[in-house]
Amino acid sequence: MSTAQPEDWAFLSELAREIVGEVAPEEIEIFDELVEEYYRDPTPPDLEQRATDDALGFGLGEMLAAATPAVIAMTTVVFGFAVHVATQILVDESAEFTRSRIKGLLMGKKVEPVPFRREHLIKARQLALEEAKKYGMVEDDAQHMADSLLRRMMTESQ
Repeated sequence: MSTAQPEDWAFLSELAREIVGEVAPEEIEIFDELVEEYYRDPTPPDLEQRATDDALGFGLGEMLAAATPAVIAMTTVVFGFAVHVATQILVDESAEFTRSRIKGLLMGKKVEPVPFRREHLIKARQLALEEAKKYGMVEDDAQHMADSLLRRMMTESQ
């Protein structure tokens, strides 16, 4: 569902850095490396991998899951979803939506944010939780990360 393009990556990385700083500040020192690795290969880790799956007898499956890849995946998916919803709103209400905002722009007024509805925010949170879990986040951590992201959407939408 993501519509994120390489030109969106700087924005998504900065947003993810803020969330990681809140939910896993110990990862900030290696944040850039983890994000770079994510963009090289955004495939979620194999959570079924065991220590014996590895030729050396220990594997990534035994390491604690890093929050950063889950957060960048969450922000990417939720960004794509938000773009989709905003596009649909623009299509559904294009004439009035555009007319009122253009009037505001021309009059030098602050333009209203995209009016996400409750069901959009619920779906965005669900998508964020699913992404976090794909990256090995436990329920409490996934909820904390998703809530941190959704607070930003809700602040702008209310």
